[in-house]
Amino acid sequence: MKCPLCEQEDETIDHILASCVFSRTVWSLLFCRYRLLDVSPSPDDKGFFDWWMRVIALFPEQVKQGLNLLITLGAWMLWKHCNNCVFNGANPNTQLVIRTFLEEAYLWCFAGTKGLAHLEVVAR
Repeated sequence: MKCPLCEQEDETIDHILASCVFSRTVWSLLFCRYRLLDVSPSPDDKGFFDWWMRVIALFPEQVKQGLNLLITLGAWMLWKHCNNCVFNGANPNTQLVIRTFLEEAYLWCFAGTKGLAHLEVVAR
């Protein structure tokens, strides 16, 4: 089955979260939003987990908690968006994923999640 986000490759979890052109664009926008080094997945990354571990190793300890939350929430938003495309016939939309991410991140911060709030402060 072709990826519903890019229609280029087979739909796998690693493709949807890391190697899909659509997903790499979303990751790039998220990292830029938080003024972090753009370390979006590259074709050299073997999969989502390998990419995540590579990224975490690049940042200092005080940023890692927020970065882990950013990646977790980003992956969840990509997965939900993919499902919306598959099951509801929605069109892939990077801006919608980013907007939904920011809304959810705000709620996470409001609920007391400190890591994302720390990234917000760093981004200012």
